[in-house]
Amino acid sequence: MRKLVFYIFCTLSTLTFGQQFDEWEIDTAWISKYDFIRFGDTVQFKKFQDSTSLDPVIDKLERIQAGEPLHLNFYHIGGSHIQADVYSNFIRSYLLNVYPGCGGNRGFVFPYKTANTNNPFNYKVILSGEWEGGRCSVFKDTLLWGLAGVTGGTTDSIAGLEFDLDRKDIYHFESDTVKIYYKDWDSVYTWRSKDTNFKIVEYIRGDFETLILGSETHKELIDLEVVKHDTGTYRPIQVLGFEFTSGAPGITYNSIGANGASFTSYTRCELFYPMLQRMPPDVFIMSVGTNDAYMKPAKYDSLKYATNLTNMMDSILLINPNCAFILTVPNDSYYRRKYKNPNTIQQENAILAIAKKYNCVVWDFFEIMGGLGSAQDWYENKLMPYDRIHFTRQGYRIKANLFIEALEKYRRDYLQRKDEQRSEIPDEDPEDLHSEKN
Repeated sequence: MRKLVFYIFCTLSTLTFGQQFDEWEIDTAWISKYDFIRFGDTVQFKKFQDSTSLDPVIDKLERIQAGEPLHLNFYHIGGSHIQADVYSNFIRSYLLNVYPGCGGNRGFVFPYKTANTNNPFNYKVILSGEWEGGRCSVFKDTLLWGLAGVTGGTTDSIAGLEFDLDRKDIYHFESDTVKIYYKDWDSVYTWRSKDTNFKIVEYIRGDFETLILGSETHKELIDLEVVKHDTGTYRPIQVLGFEFTSGAPGITYNSIGANGASFTSYTRCELFYPMLQRMPPDVFIMSVGTNDAYMKPAKYDSLKYATNLTNMMDSILLINPNCAFILTVPNDSYYRRKYKNPNTIQQENAILAIAKKYNCVVWDFFEIMGGLGSAQDWYENKLMPYDRIHFTRQGYRIKANLFIEALEKYRRDYLQRKDEQRSEIPDEDPEDLHSEKN
């Protein structure tokens, strides 16, 4: 079995800021250990109609590395896999560390604790005051949801959120600008920072409010408070998310995930696209699907899934017609921990057909991980827990590296095509350049 080049990096806890990932060559013994994973040519982005939809993204990536002050805005949307932000954070950390000059901004962040749900490990949120919220995937909840699909609210006279952007991560994030997205129904709440360096720069009102705070210095610890100015009974202020930026060029990798979320869940987020308009995407990685397929095969509606996916893509294209998509096929999983789930095969077929229609690329992780029933192999090798839906930390690391390898293959192919195009351009004859034209 031939060797395969991968980018495998150490655990986050053992790496320090500024340390580069090592390029690792996996030997045949490692590949043989997980022989149910389809390595080799399967680990790539599937293209249709010779799709070059990612070419502008790779081109911008190369130009950023060359020193051009450009911005590249990634979004990665999903369910619990993305809310946990392990797999997606591996990809984020790879992009920001491996490519010189590409380290950009932390981007969109949600304080999940305000909705009593798990927060990603790579940033810390400390709350004060009483908070209550919910997720768009919990259908008994009726809140105003935005980009995160999660909303937190409070009616306290003073409630606080302290963010630590540099917790246990391998990329050092700091911010001098904070954008607070929220809905104040009764206009009785105001925001302030305990750090007096942060001043109000701009206030934008519309379907929701955006307050922009700016500082002359960069901070990794940002302490905010929301204050109610009336003792009467009012609806809670609803927090929709935060955006942390530093003005630095490079990559911003935003992850959007809510436990249990499906495309149907995200259709409940009426402020999803209005918020996205304020931070338009260049690349959208679509990883929604596991929860859409979590049902008996007789109840699964493949047409509904395809319609919801294309509706989201169409809505994103209205915001940025040049947005590039990477469609990912959901992982193999088990229904109720006992039954193989053939619905994922229908999702795979739908995604491939949609990619062909939109001329975009597909990362077929279902095929790569081994196809129907392969979740059992991943579980037996301690890469998935017993639910055979989620992954262990090692499983997420392997999943991220398989994605990164596919991205690198596309990048190498793009650079090769670019070199070939240059070689096809004939050199001009110096004498012709100086000859007179009659």
